[in-house]
Amino acid sequence: MRWHMKLLAVVVVVCAPENVGWGQTPLPQLNKKKSVSTGVSCVEPEWFERGQFEDESGIPLAKFGEKIAIDQRNAIVLAQIYRPDSESREAGFAFIYKRLSESWELVQTIVAPPNTFFSSIALRDGLLVLGVPWNGGVGEEAYGAVYLYRADADRSNWTFEGKLLAPVHPDIRGFGASIDLSETRMVVGTNISGNALVIYKRQSDVWEVEAILSVPRSELEGLQSFGDQVAIEGDVLVTGTPYPIGVTGLETRPSETFVYRLVGGAWTLETRIEFEILLDFHFHLQENLLVIKPGYSYLQEYEYTENEWSLKQAIVPPGDFTINSFAGSDLQDDRLVFGGLNTGGDKVILLYERNAIDGAWSHRETIEADVNESSERFGRSMALADNALAVGSPGLVPQVAWGGRAFIFDRLPPLDCDANGFADHCEIDQDWMKDLNFNRILDDCDTPGDVDGNGIVDVNDLLDLLAQWGACSACFADADRDGVVAIDDLLTLLQNWD
Repeated sequence: MRWHMKLLAVVVVVCAPENVGWGQTPLPQLNKKKSVSTGVSCVEPEWFERGQFEDESGIPLAKFGEKIAIDQRNAIVLAQIYRPDSESREAGFAFIYKRLSESWELVQTIVAPPNTFFSSIALRDGLLVLGVPWNGGVGEEAYGAVYLYRADADRSNWTFEGKLLAPVHPDIRGFGASIDLSETRMVVGTNISGNALVIYKRQSDVWEVEAILSVPRSELEGLQSFGDQVAIEGDVLVTGTPYPIGVTGLETRPSETFVYRLVGGAWTLETRIEFEILLDFHFHLQENLLVIKPGYSYLQEYEYTENEWSLKQAIVPPGDFTINSFAGSDLQDDRLVFGGLNTGGDKVILLYERNAIDGAWSHRETIEADVNESSERFGRSMALADNALAVGSPGLVPQVAWGGRAFIFDRLPPLDCDANGFADHCEIDQDWMKDLNFNRILDDCDTPGDVDGNGIVDVNDLLDLLAQWGACSACFADADRDGVVAIDDLLTLLQNWD
């Protein structure tokens, strides 16, 4: 039976303060039907749909799940009030959910400043950063701002910590369109109206401008939005310029990725990587590796060796799938997710894992959900955190007064009852002698004496043992595996009698 309870994001509009507390609603029970195995030997579906966050407020929202973030204890979903008239002022929200043992609760809603909505999000170590790149060109925030919130120890209350305004610079417009956090730094990019990014370094809990990077527009030759997407990790920073859609005469102009490195206290351009086209692109940094989702047929992984970046491998969807160009992606440790389309055009999430020996990526699992393909964009955003995956599925058409929803998938760790580092189902699939009673439990971990494998040692097991008495190859009753059903096996059975 499938449970269909949902978290409801109920928006209170009248005099809404910046932080609003919310109640708790339990999420569905475990449902493993929404995860599909690749069919590879020794692979079982491990990801299941834990539950959904959905707008059923009665006050129409738009883009619920357009941007999403998650860590071990919280998930944050961005949304804004639906405005059928494009001239209307905006109103945006960040819904903060807290993980319980097997469910999530909505603990707080952060309301964007008047006439704005949140366009970007970054979450790390209890710090939440929300970007507002545009407020109608009024006041000190005319060129954008980012807002910082800090969680308490319980992760139930997030307190406003401050805001960073766009520095005065001729190329900084739309400040806050993109954000990323490293351990000690934050990078903030600009949207299409700007052409720069700002790097901050945290000094005694104060964020100070460390550098402003920009590229002359004449050098970009018509490419747009330098700083529209950013990533930072350690002493490496990445940004890019997407394809100039609709600009006549630039059809053959390659898009570019810019990689900077902190050298001697200064951020220095290290390399520029050209692409045939960058559409809805994403960057992911991890030590000396860079994964780029350009927005077309495959992803690319670059490796930094011998003081240069070189293409290490292309990450291609399996044969029955294609890239969903306008879906999200994320990378954490040895796990990578990105949006795909099956042969019927349905949106799915493709999950890859890295081989610990040669570093090659392989398709591990395909994650699906029951969605309305005609009205929502499943996979538009996604974020990984340990054994959890958050996926945004905002409404497909902005004119439709339905905000969308977000999905939480959890990973069920494989059983390793003998703690030998190998999943039990893998050992059984590769050597059936390890599960002689065929109950999908390693015999070494099974109840000794449970000959028929029903979990109870009783008279039926005794009768089976007597029937197998004597020399016997691969008999269920041979508890000590010595090839003979004898007195030792009988004593084991009696010792575990229920």
